[in-house]
Amino acid sequence: MVLVFRLDLDQFGYKDFVRVRVGNVVLKFRIEKFMRELEGRYGGKFLSTGACRLCRECGAKLGKDCKHPSKMRYALEALGIDCNALVEKAFGFPLGWYDGKAPSYTAVVCALPVKEKFSLENLFIAPV
Repeated sequence: MVLVFRLDLDQFGYKDFVRVRVGNVVLKFRIEKFMRELEGRYGGKFLSTGACRLCRECGAKLGKDCKHPSKMRYALEALGIDCNALVEKAFGFPLGWYDGKAPSYTAVVCALPVKEKFSLENLFIAPV
């Protein structure tokens, strides 16, 4: 199961870099909350978007043990998945990137490996 959350950045009146940063913070928080809910419903562990944000300072990056190994999730990118190609092929749009100017939207992508055949009709979308 692959999910994408997308947000129109034009609704924010901030400077370009801040719009992208705010948009990504909002999306990453919401999609991770939703993915943890789906883990409880379908089992397994989700593949996250980008770097882990559980700790202010990552112990693993400092050569120490992870403080929250049961909560930590690997990123799709860390497993070698080309997220831009995945989103473009599955959802029909490319990921937007900040290159000195904000794109009109930002998006985040996560996945949850599931054992059973999955149908969108079976997915209850709850507000996050």
